[in-house]
Amino acid sequence: PVTPATYSSSLIPMILTCWAMKYIGSFIEDKCPDSIRYVMVPFITMVVMIPIMLCITGPVGSWIGELMKIMLVYLSEKVPFVGTIIVGSIVPFLVLTGSHLALIPLELQSFTTLGYESMIMPAFIGLNFSQFAVSLAVFLKARKKSLKATAFSTGLTAFLTGTTEPTLYGISIRFKKPLIATFIGCIANALFCAIFNVKEYSWGAPGFFTMVNFIDPKGSNNIYFAIGAVVVTIVVTFIATWFLGFDESNV
Repeated sequence: PVTPATYSSSLIPMILTCWAMKYIGSFIEDKCPDSIRYVMVPFITMVVMIPIMLCITGPVGSWIGELMKIMLVYLSEKVPFVGTIIVGSIVPFLVLTGSHLALIPLELQSFTTLGYESMIMPAFIGLNFSQFAVSLAVFLKARKKSLKATAFSTGLTAFLTGTTEPTLYGISIRFKKPLIATFIGCIANALFCAIFNVKEYSWGAPGFFTMVNFIDPKGSNNIYFAIGAVVVTIVVTFIATWFLGFDESNV
């Protein structure tokens, strides 16, 4: 039986379907003669996958999405601070390992079902602007011109676009203590965002040009709390980086 479901603006059914298609397509490709493989493999894969998608992966993905919706609604309404604190406290580790990419379907699911996202992207305020603060402290405190140049370029990238990998790998991990300051700043941001229930209303990594994503269409003070989170993150991380210091002797 084909379960009636609406798949508009949904990602999980597609992810499950593509995951299943990977194995089915590989199996068909191994069994198909080379002379007709180019034409027949896509056709047979499609013929096999359509009923699997409509009867299995699509409905299962829809059910998972519905469960995620229930969880998101519960966390957002009952304990909105818990998810933000957890993600915000470990977000540097998530980005360093690439695990943050696994959160994208959850973010989009929240935008689709709730109209905003209050657990993941607000946590990234901490990471993105903490890396600007780290770069700023290093730029002002460093003595070597090469390190100052690195800090200036990576800090500007983090501040304007929310791209943090240059600072994370070029400064924070390289000098170790700035990474500790990063975690301190992220935790401070997580607590602030959790207390004031900061939300993002349009998807995009927090940065100078994307702070408009935190403007509530209904006109709440959310944008001011988001800006407050930015200030808290920068101040706390800058102070932590400055006092923890860093060793530039090997630069």
